[in-house]
Amino acid sequence: MVDIYKSLRVSKEPGPDVIYDNGDKFYRYMDRLYVPKPPAQLSKEEVSALSEIRIQLSSEIIDREYSLQVIKFLYDQFDIAPNGLIDFGCGGGLVADIFSEYNISPPETMLGLDLSESVLKYALKSYLQHACEGMESRVEHFDGAQMISAENEAYDAIIASFVMHFEIYPGQIEELYRVLKRGGLFVYNDYIFNRNPSHTKKVIDKLCMAGFSVRQEKKEFKHPEDGDIRRHLIVIAKKD
Repeated sequence: MVDIYKSLRVSKEPGPDVIYDNGDKFYRYMDRLYVPKPPAQLSKEEVSALSEIRIQLSSEIIDREYSLQVIKFLYDQFDIAPNGLIDFGCGGGLVADIFSEYNISPPETMLGLDLSESVLKYALKSYLQHACEGMESRVEHFDGAQMISAENEAYDAIIASFVMHFEIYPGQIEELYRVLKRGGLFVYNDYIFNRNPSHTKKVIDKLCMAGFSVRQEKKEFKHPEDGDIRRHLIVIAKKD
């Protein structure tokens, strides 16, 4: 029933919320993936493994239409279309799919940041595939231990989709604040905010401490296949 991938468990088909393997408890994350701890408690290595297996399984576990619906909503929160965009926690670069899916003009510059080095090549491929001619696409490993290779206030906007329920490491928020222009927005969704409210608050507190002004709203999305209503917390952080 279950395959082992590093510290994760991969089910052959959607299973229960919790499974046990050799006496160890695993929690369902997405339909077929099981993790050894709640997402906010996973180590960097475990989050990297999760990113890798999501790339390998791809369409088998990612609800693309639903995910793009959420990402498009996040992108629509920007006051103006960004010339320079950071994709924080980029994974395989799914964010870029909205440009072709919804006929949106891509930004002039796109930077993908992720703590898993192994997935960055997939993000870059996605950016190049969906970019207009002349768009500059870059990716960087980023876990808070290093600076982003950009000048102060170099980017207009930051987007993070299905990311902020993981641990946010020291230095990450501060670096994102540094490279974001005055008046720029950092927009993200938290789809398990009601399961781990302390982590949700902790992240928002970090944003405020870094200098962002933060507003929140709850948004319902209807899943295109099963019709389920799924509630997300949308966070819009502005660098004043």
